[in-house]
Amino acid sequence: MLSYFINKPKSIFRTYSVALEQNNNWNYGGQYLSSDILSTIAADFKNKWGFANTLKFRNETLDTRILRGGNAMLIPSNWIETFLLKSDQSRKITMTCFTTTSFSGDHSYHFNEYSAGITLRPVNTLLVSMNIDYSNKTDRLQYVDTELINQTNRCILGRLNQETLGVTFRIDYNITPEISLQYYGSPFATQGTYDEFKVVTKPGDQNFNNRFSIIKNPLLVNGSVYQIDKNIDNLADYSFKKPDFNFNQFRSNMVFRWEYRPGSQIFLVWSSDRTDFLNPGNEPLHSAAGRLTNTVPTNFFLIKFNYWFSI
Repeated sequence: MLSYFINKPKSIFRTYSVALEQNNNWNYGGQYLSSDILSTIAADFKNKWGFANTLKFRNETLDTRILRGGNAMLIPSNWIETFLLKSDQSRKITMTCFTTTSFSGDHSYHFNEYSAGITLRPVNTLLVSMNIDYSNKTDRLQYVDTELINQTNRCILGRLNQETLGVTFRIDYNITPEISLQYYGSPFATQGTYDEFKVVTKPGDQNFNNRFSIIKNPLLVNGSVYQIDKNIDNLADYSFKKPDFNFNQFRSNMVFRWEYRPGSQIFLVWSSDRTDFLNPGNEPLHSAAGRLTNTVPTNFFLIKFNYWFSI
């Protein structure tokens, strides 16, 4: 790794840095898997705003996990770029913005993520923050199932189109130096649909399209199972469950802390979890709020007591 860092103000910058890093990966058998090269540029301005930009490239990779215990498979090369912008963190109101873009060769993968956060400190004893995160991706090589085809176990992949939306908010209130109240809440929803199913045939072939065979005209039965008739004899040769899904969740907790004597504390904790999962499922993200409202929560109440012994 090479890096160059300036920690003295110059021009419009308070500090800035440039870094270049290179990594190689092998498995425990000594087999070469992939190489990465990563560059980072970061700077803080004189007004205490700052940014960081990272660009990473990974060459064609021999992935040992994508087929869930099957053969290793060649995965196209991949680019990832991340960008972070932050405001003056010493202010009573601070903001951050974060983006990620990733794509792979042969149009096999594409991912975008956008995140924005704001933190308010109206008084020294109160901190309120909220962060919103949205992402979407298309992955043509998403694992679906393993089926016995022609007396051989074959892995089935599909093209996954997925959207995810999450919100996180926190409240920290220090009532006194000895008493504090904290709250954390995080609703989350993700929805994924599959198409373009394929059977992996030659996972190590140098030609991307030769690594699999597209399943033509899969028959969806009862809206939940795909049946495949390879011989066109009106008999299913194999089948697999429709993998479309919805996953919605809302987790929250509240912690009351009392330091009743120096070093000794009592914690009262309430934790709640609402989880809703549909498989198969194909509901839009905006339906998550209604489904979570109708989901019975799981609640936990805890008391923790500790005592500091002086020796």
